[in-house]
Amino acid sequence: MPLLGIPSLLSPELLKCLAEMGHGDTLVLADAHFPSHSIARKASCSVIRYDGVEMPQLLEAIMSVLPIDTYIESPIALMQVEPSDADKFSSNPPIWSDYAKVHPHFNLLTSSSGKSRVQLLPREQFYRAAERAYCVVHTGELAQYANIIITKGVAI
Repeated sequence: MPLLGIPSLLSPELLKCLAEMGHGDTLVLADAHFPSHSIARKASCSVIRYDGVEMPQLLEAIMSVLPIDTYIESPIALMQVEPSDADKFSSNPPIWSDYAKVHPHFNLLTSSSGKSRVQLLPREQFYRAAERAYCVVHTGELAQYANIIITKGVAI
């Protein structure tokens, strides 16, 4: 039987990971193409598989229980679109607007302070940042540029 107030999509394994994370620890939400196991090996962390699950629905469930770091400028990182892929999108990858609908921190334009809380990292920089993750959650998301790094904050 599911717990009250906890989205049923969140598995016991993922809930344990989120609960164990401390302030400043990072969580990688990876799309189906992300080298999750290679990154996790370098980070000495585990991979939690969510095959068949799309990122926006998992992100919504996670954001309902995970506090975001408010002490740093950019507690969320997305992988910057490669110049060779720029012509594929009229502006940003469509999945990013799906993220903004899930949580206001994902608005690339502005936050209440007038600045975005999202940092766009070039691919290699994103991979290096992912190598410091507490955990990698590998999803079945097929959209390009769907990977996210979230920094955990303090629940008050």
